Amino acid sequence: MTTEVTLTVEARNAQADALARLLDNGSIKVYSGSAPANVDAALSGNTLLATCPLSATSAPAAASGSLTFNTITDDSSIDASGNAAFYRTFKADGTTAVTQGTVGTSGESMTLADLALVAGGTLSISSMTHTV
Repeated sequence: MTTEVTLTVEARNAQADALARLLDNGSIKVYSGSAPANVDAALSGNTLLATCPLSATSAPAAASGSLTFNTITDDSSIDASGNAAFYRTFKADGTTAVTQGTVGTSGESMTLADLALVAGGTLSISSMTHTV
């Protein structure tokens, strides 16, 4: 037997807005290596490649359960060279992870033109959305 739960648009917006408030003044950190099983699992042998700060108000109010994040600041000096594999979003404290997703050139939760990041280069994330 399958159990299905659906949400009203109001409830989806409320969940998305709560996530946005967790990420106000937060950041997106991009890593190489295999992604941990989930966002609560410890990093293991992963290299931090880049960190892009989020805005003070990370995203405006959700519409139809979807957030479109405000401008994401570039990392103008990538920390280490490597292939981007996954990312985590963090609260403003920089240590409390909120979400984790995969990185690819298409079809992933974060899309980059090139996964090969080079130390000292720039990482620009042109847009980011999240849908409940």
